[in-house]
Amino acid sequence: MVGRGWTLVNAPAFGAQGMTLNGTTQYATIPTSRMTAPFLGGAPNEISFVVTFIPTFAAAEAVNRAFYDGVAPNRYIAYRDATAPNYNLYFYAGATTLVGTVAIAAYGGLWLVGQRNQIVAALRSGANVFYLNGAQIGTSAVVWSKLLLSSLLYSGCATAGTMFFAGTLSDRAIFGRQLTPAEVSNLWNVGTL
Repeated sequence: MVGRGWTLVNAPAFGAQGMTLNGTTQYATIPTSRMTAPFLGGAPNEISFVVTFIPTFAAAEAVNRAFYDGVAPNRYIAYRDATAPNYNLYFYAGATTLVGTVAIAAYGGLWLVGQRNQIVAALRSGANVFYLNGAQIGTSAVVWSKLLLSSLLYSGCATAGTMFFAGTLSDRAIFGRQLTPAEVSNLWNVGTL
């Protein structure tokens, strides 16, 4: 991330496994101008977000934690909500369209505290699929429109400087199309499509 157009906020630590965030003040941003291809190219109304991470928090922790967020009105966000008993994972795409909600009952058994995890939002308008650690954890038929992010993509917090991620963000990728189940499996098992 360092030297690739990212702005680091409050000095997150870097190591062999990625950017480690304290869960209270640290995050990174990148201007939309540095990553237009997945939003302007690729398949119409398809996009996939992949985040590889090592959480220091449990799936049922009572604090909201964001993986990524884009400035509204054209907003893409994935976060883990702190509301019991569901501790939902929420996914938004396009404007401010909620395209998926996955409850802890579907993903909690796959969540690995202190170990490598990977979340994938493989989105196609009307046929959205969500994965954790290579396993499908949810789908939705929500229709949405692919729009270019407004100005910045935040990594490790929500745009309002809230929902700070606690742990290490190892890798982030955006693809201009919906990844297939085989590609998601390959990303988790071997690290490539």
